[in-house]
Amino acid sequence: MNILDDASLLNMADPGDMLGMTASFADQLEVAMDVPAKLAGEVPGRILLGGMGGSAVAGRLLAPLLDASFGLRLLNVDGYELPKTLPGDLLLLSSYSGQTEEVLELFGQGEALGLRRMVLTAGGDLQRLAESEGLPCLSLPPGYPPRAALPSALGRLLGLFDAWGLTIEIESLFADLRDACRSCDPAIPRSKNPAKSMAATLGDFRPAAVALSPVYAGAARRLQAQFEENAERSAHAYSLPELHHNSWIPWMNDEDPPGAIIWLGAAEAHPRVLERKRLSEELLSDRGIPFMDLPSPGQGRLNRLLTSVLIGDFVSVYLALLRGMDPSSTDPLDAMKARLNR
Repeated sequence: MNILDDASLLNMADPGDMLGMTASFADQLEVAMDVPAKLAGEVPGRILLGGMGGSAVAGRLLAPLLDASFGLRLLNVDGYELPKTLPGDLLLLSSYSGQTEEVLELFGQGEALGLRRMVLTAGGDLQRLAESEGLPCLSLPPGYPPRAALPSALGRLLGLFDAWGLTIEIESLFADLRDACRSCDPAIPRSKNPAKSMAATLGDFRPAAVALSPVYAGAARRLQAQFEENAERSAHAYSLPELHHNSWIPWMNDEDPPGAIIWLGAAEAHPRVLERKRLSEELLSDRGIPFMDLPSPGQGRLNRLLTSVLIGDFVSVYLALLRGMDPSSTDPLDAMKARLNR
């Protein structure tokens, strides 16, 4: 029996219960959205979000919506050095563990520059430093692999925006997320389960997430990282039309093409991008390379973005189980951190 058709086998194959953590997406998000206005303070001129890996994803996902809706720029800083700062900047330091060395370095730089600072963390040195300086701390629930705490980080940011009076419409958001979750439940057979079906179609192909709209660029990067962390499978993230100006060549000419394409964000795409997608599919079909649309059910841009992220998370976990991997493992990441700390 195929593992994707047997819920009991799925439960046995997921020792870290990444399926359960993924299924808690809507609950995590809803609980995290309560951010007091006193903690939020004044609306900044810009947000500099210092974070790495899973701790940076929430900012990448929400930045386009924040800019389009309110003209407030959120810039991700994913390294050891701050960019040129401006009066009114808020440095939001995000590290789930509270031990990310790049983020701790940025914390000190922000202090030296006299920047307004806030932290987003589940503990560690970052929380202790913030508390010692009396800085606002947006807490995250402990006990998750950082990538599984994304909905809590998203909820904190959405709650922060709301406390500033920058309300992003969330009508039906939780209902849409719970509907998407139910459609991907382990008990739902592969023939009716979009996440299982996509994982089975991927098979031995490397996943290549392609954003069809700038709004979905962060979602494509998230999906790439989820395949790499959960399924331990090398993956790619691209955008269209940029893909057609360079990286498209190996799909047409390489005997070992880059992988199966997963389209994200068709509902937000420019008409010419949709035409590029159609022509791409004709050519991919000629070469026998799979392609698929990542579902994004729901009403409204935020709802569709987050349901696509949730379903993509499920796809990555099911692919992990097909490959016999533990989707909750962080061993290679922990080993590198241990070497850095020697």
